[in-house]
Amino acid sequence: MLIASLSALVLFMGLAIRREAPLIERDIRERAITALTDAGMDWARVNVDGRDVTLGGSAPSGEARGEARRLAMELTGVRVVHDLVSEAPARTEIAPEPPPPPTVLPYDLVLRSDGAHLTLAGDVPDDAQTSRLVDLAGKRFAVADVKDTLARGGRSAPPDWSAAAAAALEALVLLEHGEARLGALRVDLDGVAADRGLRARTRRLLQRGLPASFTSSTNIALVTLADAAPSSCQTQLDSLLAAAGVEFDNGSTALRTDSAPVLVEIVEIVQGCAPARFEVAGHTDDRGDPEKNLRLSEARAQAVMNYLIEHGVAADRVTARGYGEARPLVRGTSPEARARNRRIEIRVERQG
Repeated sequence: MLIASLSALVLFMGLAIRREAPLIERDIRERAITALTDAGMDWARVNVDGRDVTLGGSAPSGEARGEARRLAMELTGVRVVHDLVSEAPARTEIAPEPPPPPTVLPYDLVLRSDGAHLTLAGDVPDDAQTSRLVDLAGKRFAVADVKDTLARGGRSAPPDWSAAAAAALEALVLLEHGEARLGALRVDLDGVAADRGLRARTRRLLQRGLPASFTSSTNIALVTLADAAPSSCQTQLDSLLAAAGVEFDNGSTALRTDSAPVLVEIVEIVQGCAPARFEVAGHTDDRGDPEKNLRLSEARAQAVMNYLIEHGVAADRVTARGYGEARPLVRGTSPEARARNRRIEIRVERQG
């Protein structure tokens, strides 16, 4: 009797397990698919036999394959995970070829001035740009005889060609005589300037006027001493800074990049006046807090002094001092007056 009862119980439990198995398999499979999908592993395939999970599919990497196996093993109710996942072959990324550089045809223009005559030679894109260039030349070289030998049209000019030609012409005006050559995205300017101030202004004007796509070079000599009256160190510095001052970013001690031509001239004068010692003096206008202005003028003077030292001037030959708004160059509150009062001066402290 007991044996018969036990046999019936075993049979009943087997039938119950057989009925529950599909439910368990479906539950494990759904939870496995959800976990893998949430982890971004849509490539994984899941089969469940009882409590055994078999993973398939093509993993993008060994790391992804291992992560899928780990996620499956962590599921409640899973007994073992069979890994039949393959790994996709590594993809070789082929970088796209860069686009070919734009074709820029050389457009040669020569502007030549001897003080009394201006010659325009070379290529100009069309009649309209020719007229603008000739008109500008006539206005800027009012006392010169303008000779137009330009060739019109025939080829496409580089971008911003017209603006670059105008910048070259404006810079040439400041020279005693010289030549500007405009080629493919480049301007070369050679000539002679009457003094250092005009040389610095010429370089700055060209630098400011040229479009960003153009580069430039300048080779500008000074009128020889045989042709000009000799100047003292102080006179040279005063003349230079009156013609082209040192400029900073607004409210800052950062030197503007287009102040480089002026700073180069200052270095040459100071080096040529050795062993004299110099003071770099910073000045502001009357706007704002006087204490802040004093500190700003001191810091700007220090910035110029540092530039001189970095470019070869002996550190014991130059000092820096800020005067704030205490020593205006001119009286008044107009924008023009304030612009003149914001300045850097270089003073000879002791002549060698």
